[in-house]
Amino acid sequence: MALYLLLPDGKASAFLGLQLAVFGICLGAAFAPNHKGMPIVREYCELHGIADAEVDLFTSYRIVVEHLNAVGLRARDPFDCPLAAELRSVGGRDLA
Repeated sequence: MALYLLLPDGKASAFLGLQLAVFGICLGAAFAPNHKGMPIVREYCELHGIADAEVDLFTSYRIVVEHLNAVGLRARDPFDCPLAAELRSVGGRDLA
């Protein structure tokens, strides 16, 4: 790992341990409340006749990644800017 090339072994280990601990706490803080609310969501959906879907871990990750990719691709060129189009073309040639 590059971390051990840049820092002494003790400092690199301490940094890595702290980084993983903070990451775990942040991930747990975001993840745990969502699971505590699941019975409430299930009850609400049943009460109001809303279809509820549960998927396995890898399917849920796939759904999230597909959504982020779709949103990212849409944001790639949200509008055509006339000035940018003019600056891209020189002498009638499109440089983009």
